[in-house]
Amino acid sequence: MAAAVDLANKDGDQLAIYLLATSALNILRELLRKRGPDYVTRGVLEGMFKFAQQRARGEPLGFEADANTNQLIDRIAAGIRNGSIKSAQDLRATGRSPEYDTLRYITLPYNFMKHADRDPLAHLQENHVKPTEAILHSITAYAMLFPGELLPEMVLSYAAANVDKFQLG
Repeated sequence: MAAAVDLANKDGDQLAIYLLATSALNILRELLRKRGPDYVTRGVLEGMFKFAQQRARGEPLGFEADANTNQLIDRIAAGIRNGSIKSAQDLRATGRSPEYDTLRYITLPYNFMKHADRDPLAHLQENHVKPTEAILHSITAYAMLFPGELLPEMVLSYAAANVDKFQLG
């Protein structure tokens, strides 16, 4: 991850940056999956917890949520107020994880290169390679895996300068 950031800061090769960042992301995702929940599910749960904290304090969410999302946020907020929910780790997700579909826009080119032997005439679209997004997701996954560990200033500066490019799916 840090090598990808260093190369990006030096305006290095975009494919090399992407491969470094995506490799880091995939390793971090595997480690998170072993601890449970997976990267995307963990992100959703942490986001829902933060929204519920806002609701529990009587603050606006800053966006319009649909009825189902509002109901879920209200239930979590009630748990926060009564003390039964103290952190995002107290929340559980059920059903199939959205991780594969959510991160497909980042992992598709990586998987294409990994399995290039399946169709030697296929080609990779350059606009599908998203090095900045891969770096941002690897930084986020790293922070989830090691919440108390401080990232190098170079990595933090890169994340702050590119935070507007962070997206899920």
